[in-house]
Amino acid sequence: GETSCVRIAPSHDQLVLINPTGNAEEHSFAFDLVIDDSFTQEQVWQNVGVPILEKAFCGYNGTIFAYGQTGSGKTWSMQGAQDNEDLQGIIPRMNRNLFDRISIEKLSRPTVQFLVTVSYFEIYNEVIFDL
Repeated sequence: GETSCVRIAPSHDQLVLINPTGNAEEHSFAFDLVIDDSFTQEQVWQNVGVPILEKAFCGYNGTIFAYGQTGSGKTWSMQGAQDNEDLQGIIPRMNRNLFDRISIEKLSRPTVQFLVTVSYFEIYNEVIFDL
């Protein structure tokens, strides 16, 4: 059988690369969060999207950068399945929550104006596509 050369720490803040030749050589990399295939779309949203949305309402710009090899789940994490709310990705959840939050904010602060600007890019083979 095949053996994985990647291990994610139980705390989900560290990724360990293991030398597949079996010489026990390991290299560790620390991150704010390492998401594996056990995370649901809701967990990805709560851990990635919600903090960025909250900071946006404090006046900060937000960026979500999905990086990885072809087939690693970037599009799935960002878009998900549009016809199933439980399987929706970050973008549809962000859109829904952003405009719901703006509606709520406008009720309590009717003189405040909101400006929403969105850019959506794909970089493939070192070529940038404005989606």
